[in-house]
Amino acid sequence: MNPVKVRRAYSTIVESESNSFYKAPNLVLEQILGRAVSLFQKLECWIFFKKR
Repeated sequence: MNPVKVRRAYSTIVESESNSFYKAPNLVLEQILGRAVSLFQKLECWIFFKKR
């Protein structure tokens, strides 16, 4: 997993979410949290397998 790609993906997520942020803040926050969590889980798996 490329850190630059992760950062780019995160910034695009934030940009797209900020547009709809004023419509439904709670929903958007849940989406961002969900995506962040899944990203961290993938990162953890990747680090775990890299260590082995």
